[in-house]
Amino acid sequence: MLKRRIETYLANWKQTEGRKPLVIKGIRQCGKTYIVQKFARENYESVVYMNFILEADKKSAFTGNIDVDTIILNLSALIQGSRFIEGKTCIILDEIQEFKNARKQGQP
Repeated sequence: MLKRRIETYLANWKQTEGRKPLVIKGIRQCGKTYIVQKFARENYESVVYMNFILEADKKSAFTGNIDVDTIILNLSALIQGSRFIEGKTCIILDEIQEFKNARKQGQP
């Protein structure tokens, strides 16, 4: 498989001290979700995935004026089988444009 530039970019992002949440934009059906899930599986002990279109009922994890720790607690209750290991979990929020409040919560 041809190595994409995004793989190098993701690896550099992961190594950045004090990194911020990463937003990946692009045209539909170009492989964004695939490459992020692949990177997460290969580089993190635990991966938690949420799709805001397919799992609209889980939007409640982001409602109200809450912090990141509360969001993680809420997601762990809503997503069966999820494991949140501090510093070793990648949370993928797919189709996040469908829920504006989630993007606000990820900001400092």
